[in-house]
Amino acid sequence: NKMDLVGYDKQVFDRIRRDIRALMSEFEYEEVTILPVSATNGDNVTEPSKTMYWYQGRPLLSVLERSNAGRESHAETDIFTMSVQRVCRPDHTFRGFQGQISTGSVGIGDTLMVLPGMQQAGVSDIYVTDKKSDTAQAGEPVTICLDREIDVSRGNVLLCIEKAKKQDDTQNTEAVQASEEQKADKGNDAQAEAMARSGIAVTDTFDVTLLWMDENPLVCGRNYHLQIASTLVPVTVTRVHYAIDVNTGEHVQQDGAVCNDLVYCRLHAGSPIAAALFERNRDLGGFIMVDRVSHATSACGTLQKLLAQGSNIFWQELDISRDMRENALGQKAKTIWFTGLSGSGKSTVANLLEKKLHAKGMHTMLLDGDNIRMGLCKDLGFSDSDRVENIRRIAEVAHLMNDAGLIVLCSFISPMSRDRNNARTIMGDDFVEVFVDTPLEECEKRDVKGLYKKARAGKITNFTGISSPFEAPESPEVHLKTPDQSPEECADAILKFLGLS
Repeated sequence: NKMDLVGYDKQVFDRIRRDIRALMSEFEYEEVTILPVSATNGDNVTEPSKTMYWYQGRPLLSVLERSNAGRESHAETDIFTMSVQRVCRPDHTFRGFQGQISTGSVGIGDTLMVLPGMQQAGVSDIYVTDKKSDTAQAGEPVTICLDREIDVSRGNVLLCIEKAKKQDDTQNTEAVQASEEQKADKGNDAQAEAMARSGIAVTDTFDVTLLWMDENPLVCGRNYHLQIASTLVPVTVTRVHYAIDVNTGEHVQQDGAVCNDLVYCRLHAGSPIAAALFERNRDLGGFIMVDRVSHATSACGTLQKLLAQGSNIFWQELDISRDMRENALGQKAKTIWFTGLSGSGKSTVANLLEKKLHAKGMHTMLLDGDNIRMGLCKDLGFSDSDRVENIRRIAEVAHLMNDAGLIVLCSFISPMSRDRNNARTIMGDDFVEVFVDTPLEECEKRDVKGLYKKARAGKITNFTGISSPFEAPESPEVHLKTPDQSPEECADAILKFLGLS
């Protein structure tokens, strides 16, 4: 538009057209029409422009009238898919699964598979809104009843793997029997074929294009909620491949994102879900990410690649259980997580507490921040993403030690509340947060390692309390206030909380 401001110059139009073509190379689209107009004078709006005689294409109105913008621009599939939004059970005689059909059609007698569980059942009844129907089409809101009880809940995806046989089929009985036997022999092949044709896969890892909308930056390793259709699962951003410059379409190397950044990254979900590429299925290929603390929408995006790296890994059940290990040791496994500023006294209290537990015959392990960084986390620095990964590794190690029946004491600054919450999520009810609350001034006075002095001099960057923030716990299980309490009193307070005093 506004070609009149550049004297209807064809060279200006050609340059802008080349820039648009370069930008659109990053996107999936059916077609792009680029035409010059001047709305002020009506040039090339409803009639071809006499001023821009060098342009031989159709005017804007004609282009709009002939466009296919109203139709679905993504690849269609004739296979029925639907995300379950609600399980309707008004009484014990009725159980229906409600949602809006994403693709294809469904009819009475069709065989459906429930994803990700892979169970199968036939369609016994269909209600379009509140009226019974023999069939339903894509876009219609429906309630589907199955011919047998299987496990179906909100967030599951229904997929048709076989259409019902028509009554006017000309197949003879022998042919039908042979077909049934062949179907039984195929087994999982029919499921795999239906999933391939629909574009749906069950996976926990995918590459996505993500628009970051949160004022807080995106940091790899942080946990969020991922919502695809009606499925809601915890998800972690494991890697940012690159950012996309929205002005040029160029790929820019970076390991995070700030508000309004467009990035291509990898997500790992807490459990496998049914998903599809956005180009195959908009409902199962588009998503939002929600902050687990504020519940604000942090990002939206589309699935670009489904990865199978988690589909062939299974948790190995062991004969010796955690309960058996705890009983053999005569104790209940816990993780006592000490958090506070450097110099607050975390390690001193943790060390004294372990001595007291050892004197009581308890089996313990103390994990200290510096010790861990000399081995398990020696490859990590102190950037936001490295801090997140540091805490995640420690939490996973502590969780394994809890499974061994041990009482684990973790002494780490762990400054960010969401990272401590992630550790709590990994360990569940075994997590005991202890806040060693010591004023910054007191910590600087102690400064046994001389770190505060170096941080004040600018020799240490990202130092918690000086150049990096510390988010104090809002409701820790144990709140210790030093120097009002001695290390002995602090240790005894924790023993009292554990019921071991």
